[in-house]
Order: sequence, then structure tokens, then C-alpha cells
Amino acid sequence: SSLFAMNEHLERIARIVRRLGDFARTSSSEKTDTNISEVLERTVTLLKYDKRTRNIRINENFEKNIPPIRVNPDQLQQVFLNLMLNALDAMEQGGELTIQTRRKDHQVEITFADSGSGIEPSVMDRIFDPFFTTKPLGKGTGLGLSICYGIINDHNGTIHVRSKQGQGATFIIRLPCSSDGYHPEEPDAHDRPDPH
Repeated sequence: SSLFAMNEHLERIARIVRRLGDFARTSSSEKTDTNISEVLERTVTLLKYDKRTRNIRINENFEKNIPPIRVNPDQLQQVFLNLMLNALDAMEQGGELTIQTRRKDHQVEITFADSGSGIEPSVMDRIFDPFFTTKPLGKGTGLGLSICYGIINDHNGTIHVRSKQGQGATFIIRLPCSSDGYHPEEPDAHDRPDPH
């Protein structure tokens, strides 16, 4: 049926976007004041095209009145999509993905908690390394999480993971609120021309 063809097509696009988007998107670094909940909702809508979400319950716990934060929405959507797709991979038998946002001091915290297979202790320290993947040969490029790490870093944020094997994984992203006089990095003194 044409719906089946469309699904196959979308899956192929998702795979290609996932791989190529990694490189293409990191180059445009326009940051604008962005409503994080909207970006997350858009990403969840995209995710629902993936037929694996049929047996996965997605809970959205978004705190009201989170101030807009200064980010590149495309890059963030890429990070969110990557984390959500990884969560689907970890829940082949179905499960629950809970996405939460809250304001914490001068930061916005975004968490993705899945009820999947969890991450082996032996790989925990390496999951953000470039080219590291636990997926079978040909399935993953291993660039997903290292790109996510790079993007979040570029936004002066942090990304961490908590996981117990067999008990799911939680990825925690913290980004600075732009209302707190966020300033992009000043160039280092030694990069400036010598005044003499």
C-alpha cells in the first residue's frame, strides 16, 4: 500500500538525515530565543512517523513558563531527535519515554528517560566518544552522541547520562537561560592583536 511505501520512505529519510544532518547542521550556528517545549513537541511529532513508536508511550512533562533560551533550534532538534531515536532502539519490546523540562536556578534542564535495556557500565564512559557505537556493523555511525555532545557544548550546556543495566537510561541536558546576560565566549587574550 502507499502508506507502507511512505513509511519506508520516511524511515530512509530519517536514516539519511540522521547521518548527514550531523555534519550539515553543525555548521549553521545562528542562535535565537527559542521556546524549548515547541522544539520538543515538533520532534515528538516527527518521531511518531517511526513505526516503532506504536508500542511506546511518550510522556511529556513540560514545566510551564520556562523562559525562551538562546539556542540554534535546528541543532537542538537534531540532539533531541538523536536521543529519542536511541531511546526507541533501546526499547525494542516497547516501553515508556518520559521527556521532562524544568527550570533549575539559571538553567533549563531537559531529561529523556527511557525504560529500555540500559547502558552497560563498561561503555558508560565512552558513549560520547566519536565513532563509538554499540550497534551492529552497518547500523550506526557512532557519531550520534558525540555530535550531540558537541552541539550542547557549543551552547555552553552540559549533557550527562545515568543508567543501570536493564533499568533504562536517562539523558540530562542543562542549558543556560539567556535572560541571565548570557555572553558568547570572549576571544582569548592571546588571539587579539598585540597593542604595541
